[in-house]
Amino acid sequence: MKRVQFVRDIATNANLFVGLEGEITVDLTAMELRVHNGTIPGGFATARKDLANVSAASTVNPGKMTSAQVVFLENSMQKPFTWTTGRLTKFDASGYPVDSSVTATEAQLNYLSGVTAGTRTASKAIVVDGSGFIDALGITTANITNLQLGGVAVTANAAELNYTAVTTPGVAQASKAVVLDANKSISDLGDVAIGGVARSWASMHGVVDIGDNSAIVESSNSNMALTSNARQNSGWKYVGSSFATLVDFGYGSGDWIFYTAPSGAAGNAITWTERFKISNAGVVTINSNTVRHDGNTFHGRVNNAGTAIRLPSGWSSAKTATGTYVITHNLGTANYTIATSTNYGGDIVIAGGNTTQLQIFTSQSTTGAAVDAGFNFTVIMD
Repeated sequence: MKRVQFVRDIATNANLFVGLEGEITVDLTAMELRVHNGTIPGGFATARKDLANVSAASTVNPGKMTSAQVVFLENSMQKPFTWTTGRLTKFDASGYPVDSSVTATEAQLNYLSGVTAGTRTASKAIVVDGSGFIDALGITTANITNLQLGGVAVTANAAELNYTAVTTPGVAQASKAVVLDANKSISDLGDVAIGGVARSWASMHGVVDIGDNSAIVESSNSNMALTSNARQNSGWKYVGSSFATLVDFGYGSGDWIFYTAPSGAAGNAITWTERFKISNAGVVTINSNTVRHDGNTFHGRVNNAGTAIRLPSGWSSAKTATGTYVITHNLGTANYTIATSTNYGGDIVIAGGNTTQLQIFTSQSTTGAAVDAGFNFTVIMD
């Protein structure tokens, strides 16, 4: 009997050997036969009976089945399953078919085709990215019952959110939220209430109601005023049942005028009485008739005919004879000092004064004869 011994070597050398076409060699390391084609070093290994030199099968490479795969296959064959045409089948964690209840149509499944996670695509499903985000949706109409931003539930309703639809930041709009501009400024505000309720004002540019009764007001003619227990609405009216005061800053005249009103019922018309006034020229008036330029002095000027050129409010002058003049005042006291001077250098003699009048005489400085002459005078309260 003849014995045949093939060319053989360990795996290291066998992997380098280029056998003749059809030649068979033996790998003594793996104990496997190799078939050669005359060109490929190492040739092509053949499977052993025990498959020890065959890799396990995978989803991408063929190979031998593992014992677990064998068990799975056997179990699958023992679990009858009814397949439903036109439906997707769901598999359990072990890979067994368990359900054919997916009813999505091909057209519906195509909504997932071509989708990029995190990016909206027309006529496609919305798929958030790895961070759970999606770009601008461009939704014009939506009915969302539980909206969250950054994990915080938005509790404002649609009507409340619409208050923020402001056209221009920094410009107040009717029925909209107040949004400051880049300089933290706001313009065109209407009436504002601080610590109270905004009251109804008529023909006013702007009002700041303070508390229950007071206000800072700018009228339609740009005049500013401070009020207490008074508002302008078809005439001045009491806010509450009490006294009322008004400080008028006199935009047109530059005068400051202080008014008071007696106690009246809420809603009734107010009759103001001027109590104190500081004119733009610095003249102070009390109760509409007492004028003080510095709080203690009163100034006047009368021409040679006895006509007043300038007198405190409520005062009058008259010439009763040549060089004789009477000044009627409303000081109500004789506790004062009179200082005079003529406008041409003549002499003035002061006869005196009482609680209602001053009497002044003018004469020539050389002869002392009475002569008509205009003069200035100052009354200083003692």
